[in-house]
Amino acid sequence: MTSFGFILLRNVRCEQSNCFWQESLACIRRIYPYHKVLIIDDNSNYEFVTLIQDANVVLVDSEYKGRGEILPYIYFLRYAHLFEKAVFIHDTAYIRQPIDDIVARSENIPLWDFANHHWDNVEAEKGLLARLNNS
Repeated sequence: MTSFGFILLRNVRCEQSNCFWQESLACIRRIYPYHKVLIIDDNSNYEFVTLIQDANVVLVDSEYKGRGEILPYIYFLRYAHLFEKAVFIHDTAYIRQPIDDIVARSENIPLWDFANHHWDNVEAEKGLLARLNNS
């Protein structure tokens, strides 16, 4: 088991969005050629999806269609044997430099954040999260 791996959430709707996830994976591979990558497919149109051959990629066709950003949490628990820590990224996020030091520093750290959080509703978020298994 490697210390960390990547969970890449993808949703391919057209040829252009097919290119997005491939570039995201290519960026990971430039820096981390052997780290495990768990790709979660969230309801893609397979007419546009290009298949890849990579022994360190696990592809999961999500059974929870359209659940988006919650899926990495669900599948991290299900595939916990792959890596100790996971970096969750969307199919339009690109890792351009090593992030080992960031991952090693914390149990839970955002790779980026926004200065303004006026839309946050912490109490509602806590209530939703508390309703999940393994919350």
